[in-house]
Amino acid sequence: MKLSTVAIVLLTRAFIGELSEALNVTVTPGPVSMCMEGDNITLSCLVSQRKRSSHVLVLRWLYFPTPEDEHLVVRMGMKKSKYYGNYSKHFPQSKFHLWEEMDGQIYHLLILNVSLEDRGNYTCKVQEIRKHRNKWRASSNGTGSMELRVHRIPSTGKADVIWRMFEVQERQLPVCPAPLLQCTEKRDDTNRSSETSLNSYHHHRYQLKHLYQESHVGPNF
Repeated sequence: MKLSTVAIVLLTRAFIGELSEALNVTVTPGPVSMCMEGDNITLSCLVSQRKRSSHVLVLRWLYFPTPEDEHLVVRMGMKKSKYYGNYSKHFPQSKFHLWEEMDGQIYHLLILNVSLEDRGNYTCKVQEIRKHRNKWRASSNGTGSMELRVHRIPSTGKADVIWRMFEVQERQLPVCPAPLLQCTEKRDDTNRSSETSLNSYHHHRYQLKHLYQESHVGPNF
């Protein structure tokens, strides 16, 4: 009888210990990212430290306009089926797009045509589950979050304001990998858009500075 009790206690502790091990979940760019109104931005949920590659991951992207107000953006189930929540569906046009990269290691969330109403915290919740005796059980969990800030650019002096904001962002925000930070600039006069990363920003900044030194006219760098 005593041996049975000891065995039950040990198994219980082992099961609790297994659940206590968390997945490593990181959201980039973060912890804070600034985006211009009207641009597109991609949030990436990076998952590591899985217990078994054979285990299944289920994922949820959540949006919090305030800490107390939670909205389901999208959920990915066991068979990698995607379900977009009521918050995503209330937009007249498609607003969010989820896709997976590197087989369960990175989950991207694309937010289209960012507006001031999209400001707030975005959270990626991941759960690793396994099948045990024909039942699915949770093996580990992980959560990552970031804050999205949106800025409206006035129509007059737009270029100057954008340069100033890049300077502020470069000084105040942590450095993120360039491929993860991608913006889309929209030009009304040509109806064309061009994508640029932080690397191209530094390249254009150098070119402008070089032109300024030659002509002695232009913005003060």
